[in-house]
Amino acid sequence: MRALTGSFLLLYALTSGTDPPPARASTALEATYEGLLGNSSIVALVTPMEQRSLWENGRIYTYSRTYTDRTIAGVHAEERWVRTLGGIVGDLGQIVEGEAVLTVGHPAFVFLRPGPLGAFEVCARAQGQFPLALDDTKRLRLVRSHLSHTVPRVQQASRQARPAARPAPEVLHGRLLDEVSREVAADWSAIHAK
Repeated sequence: MRALTGSFLLLYALTSGTDPPPARASTALEATYEGLLGNSSIVALVTPMEQRSLWENGRIYTYSRTYTDRTIAGVHAEERWVRTLGGIVGDLGQIVEGEAVLTVGHPAFVFLRPGPLGAFEVCARAQGQFPLALDDTKRLRLVRSHLSHTVPRVQQASRQARPAARPAPEVLHGRLLDEVSREVAADWSAIHAK
């Protein structure tokens, strides 16, 4: 049976006339809570109001005009543009695994950094975005993003006694929006005051 299967695969390969497409995959290192705080210039609860997708350097990017529902840390602006990889231009679409996905009309808690052309980008891609969900008591809670697979960071032994970096979803997922907002504001200010 193995010989027959092998012969069939060899025959198929010789007669198909095309090479198989290259296999592509990506894995992201797990973002830490402290890393998101340190790399962000703004932390805010935003709601996308409109989106525009366009080609840039051979890739599709989507620009989302967002309304700032609440500024948690950083400089407040009522509206800002947030740039993410992927989108649809004409009849062609691109999906980028691990990228933040902002949806018009759906608020998200985001860690932002400056991007090109005055827009902002989500820190650590999808790991810096936490959509909101109502719990049984109608209170808003943060939920982890859609990111499918991350690799845990290995803690390095250090001579200095430093607190271990904590994975962002472990710190934020499932917690109440108001509680997280207070904690993030205090922790962000402490990190950026250094």
